[in-house]
Amino acid sequence: MNLHDLVTQVSQETGLPMQDVKRVIQASFGTIVKTVAADEDVVLVGFGKFALKHNVARQGRNPATGETIDIPPSRGMRFAPGKPVKDALNPRKKPEAAPAATKTTKKKKRKTA
Repeated sequence: MNLHDLVTQVSQETGLPMQDVKRVIQASFGTIVKTVAADEDVVLVGFGKFALKHNVARQGRNPATGETIDIPPSRGMRFAPGKPVKDALNPRKKPEAAPAATKTTKKKKRKTA
């Protein structure tokens, strides 16, 4: 799904014009990025959490030449899905009916000499 598909889907579900939906979606994403760039988390209850991720400097290799290169530190964004999203992505099977309980007998303790 791309931005156009998302705008079309939301427009159909809400009955709002596509231009308005596109502006709202772009403003929402822009606000999330600006907030996370300011090192603040964005928590959307029931959906998930966007947070800043710090990547440390490290050594890497140029795959073409095998030469060692320095990769500078960078910042990225991490998304942690909320429970409803996890449940939607990983539906649990309904537990099967437990087998009928059987009567158990007590075992006699053996005496040791």
